[in-house]
Amino acid sequence: MDLDALDLATRFPAPDLGAWRAAAEKVLGGRPAERLDRRTLEGLVVPPAARRLDAGAGRAGRRAFRAGRPRGARGAGPAGTCACCARRATRARAAEAIAADLARGARSVWLRGPWADLDALDAALAPVDPTTTPLLLDGGADGAACLAALGALAERRGVALEGLLAEVPLDPLGTLAREGRLAGGLDAAWDTAAAGARFAERHAPEVRTLCLDGSVYDEGGAHAAQTLGFVLAAAAETLRALDARGLTPAQVGARLTVRLGVGTEPFLAIATLRAARWTLSRLLSAAGADAEPPPIHAVTLARDLGARDPWPNLLRATAACFAAAVGGADAVTLLPFDHAIGAPDALARRLATNLQAVLEHESHLARVTDPAGGAHHVEALTRALAEQAWSRMQTIEADGGLSTWLIDGRAARAVSATAATRQQRLATRAHTMVGVNDFVLADEPPLERGARSCAVEGEPAPARLEGEPIASALAALLDGASLRAVGAALAGQGAPTVAERIVPFRSGVAWEARRDAAAGHTVTLLTLGAEPAWKARAEWTRRVLEAWGLGVHETSDPAQVKGGAVVVCAADADHAALGVPAARALRDRAFVLVAGRAGDLADAWREAGVADFVYLGADLDALGARVVEAIR
Repeated sequence: MDLDALDLATRFPAPDLGAWRAAAEKVLGGRPAERLDRRTLEGLVVPPAARRLDAGAGRAGRRAFRAGRPRGARGAGPAGTCACCARRATRARAAEAIAADLARGARSVWLRGPWADLDALDAALAPVDPTTTPLLLDGGADGAACLAALGALAERRGVALEGLLAEVPLDPLGTLAREGRLAGGLDAAWDTAAAGARFAERHAPEVRTLCLDGSVYDEGGAHAAQTLGFVLAAAAETLRALDARGLTPAQVGARLTVRLGVGTEPFLAIATLRAARWTLSRLLSAAGADAEPPPIHAVTLARDLGARDPWPNLLRATAACFAAAVGGADAVTLLPFDHAIGAPDALARRLATNLQAVLEHESHLARVTDPAGGAHHVEALTRALAEQAWSRMQTIEADGGLSTWLIDGRAARAVSATAATRQQRLATRAHTMVGVNDFVLADEPPLERGARSCAVEGEPAPARLEGEPIASALAALLDGASLRAVGAALAGQGAPTVAERIVPFRSGVAWEARRDAAAGHTVTLLTLGAEPAWKARAEWTRRVLEAWGLGVHETSDPAQVKGGAVVVCAADADHAALGVPAARALRDRAFVLVAGRAGDLADAWREAGVADFVYLGADLDALGARVVEAIR
């Protein structure tokens, strides 16, 4: 058989969107197919079926994939695993966790500070050979001190700087957004970032020192187009600031990496990563750096993790990892499922590593360069996100740049407004989180984890730097100076730049706090009428009550209601004959609610003493607070 001549498409009729629409509207009972459209937080309308884009408009991410995924400092492959150590872990715990993760298949290490001195960092990285295991050394505001520490560590171990595979992010704008302060001022931070880039270019060509951190906005609650807009604005300001300090766009592009959060909506996450590649490629090209876009490090979002019932986090991590791989991330970090509780245990870390290994080696997600390319739905979503993000970047640039937006609080307010919308969607069940506001295991015992260590061993020693900043900082660290002292010296003596920081939030906090407050309390679900009429409503209502943390006692006999709270559940048709009389009989001995809307019987329900109504679309978060307060 001549496989080259085989055309499978000729065996099937050409798809007809009109025919699909007619079939869909028939199933919908004559209602328009637009009822199936989904509207995202970005304001995008996502249809259930997409038409092929016009010629030249599709394949939005194709240029970014023309040569495959670029090899980042952390290693190749979309499921390149990162051993994510606990923030501010002690040296012994960090070394133990890193060794365990590497033994179980992790191919790179992400270590977060702070550390006391070079000895502490050396001890934490004892299991790591930075010439073979890519290292992400994340010191936040002390990024330049960490770069010098990496060089000092290589010198202490007798390793050539040219052989280091690492990222040490110096990200003034990301630090300003995350911490709300740059000790020595923004200009001094750009001077240090330029010095770090030059140091890496001369001595450690495989070390990337510049980062565009979008995860800070993701963790604050921003939607995808907002985050991409901030990242593009950060890229533009970075190029401009470093150009003023003598670095060409090509030099900047060679040192850049991007960090993005990945949520649990797979298609949106895939499109976000593809749009990031496309827009950053366009931006760098326009600036004169005609190169592949910087590598992307995708991190699962802490905001999407549950703490009271953490096991569904494994499903969320799987969905996010799938999306990151299909979207073309160069490295992926899955936060352990117990991340929201405290310091992760060995099981949680092992599962985080194994999830990536299974998806890479058994599902083969790393084998295809752009698996979503050509899918009309993903291509259309990619283009829409890219266009919106580009427009947002232009708005930010026209208004003074990202630093201006951070300093005057516009960025924080925009992210906070989107976070409030997320909370409202969770409160009304427009968005559900398994184990948080739906499908809660009422008798699930809470997990306990130890607190993350925040101690920094040792006191800072004075650091005096002379000459080239990074090289002199390296020498000071070898002489015993602390990282904090070196970081302070590198920050300079200028006036600090202060901004309104992006405050991280976690979606399920309010629901989980209410669940803990309601522990031990029960509510009666009073079902009236024929079972087929109320069964679906009762099941939905039970799930709401359990998400509030209440035990549920179900009965069809009003005489069994002894007090506390009771939810009257019947079909709408039975409300007048059965529901209202039952509520009236119970009003003097119970806090009465109704499963369903008030409808035409609002006055009758009020006269019967009904306190509130439980229905889809109500603010179930606020209602739960009132109910729990009433029965405690």
